[in-house]
Amino acid sequence: MSAKLATVGTFSTSTEASIVRNHLEADGIRVFLADEAIVGMAWHLGTAVGGVKLQVAEGDVERALAVIESHGAASIAEEEWQSDHAEDDPQEEPDDAEEHEIGSPIDDMVERALRAAGFGLLLLPLQLYSLWLLTRIALHPDPLSHTNRRRAVATLILDLPIIVLSLAWLWIAISGWVSR
Repeated sequence: MSAKLATVGTFSTSTEASIVRNHLEADGIRVFLADEAIVGMAWHLGTAVGGVKLQVAEGDVERALAVIESHGAASIAEEEWQSDHAEDDPQEEPDDAEEHEIGSPIDDMVERALRAAGFGLLLLPLQLYSLWLLTRIALHPDPLSHTNRRRAVATLILDLPIIVLSLAWLWIAISGWVSR
């Protein structure tokens, strides 16, 4: 028994397609999911292959569409999926509040500068970015906290080799220019 397959729906994830497949199979319709494996393993290729295609035999298309239409698209309101625990005490802060605290722009710059300096030991352009951030931090009107001052100093220490090499290159260039 060979029947041609017809696509009755496409989905961006295999989970969505599986839910509809379950509804169709519950009504006795045989279903095939095309490209389910590729979308499941390489989700970023889902759009390129056209998503997960829900296919049924050509003779079952009308019945399948009727089943899909009868179930309709389910929309979940935000209130329905939020947990009841989230509404207990909105003023209550977690124990590790300092870790989740939203920082000011200067705090973010210090953090980015430190990370760029660390990674800049392997990739020179990141160290240059770190130096640029340190310059912006130095010129920023807001004062730094004690922790961020320590981070800025650590960043400067990590950037020190590139500063020394830049000054040495500048010295050689100027002394060569002056001796001409």
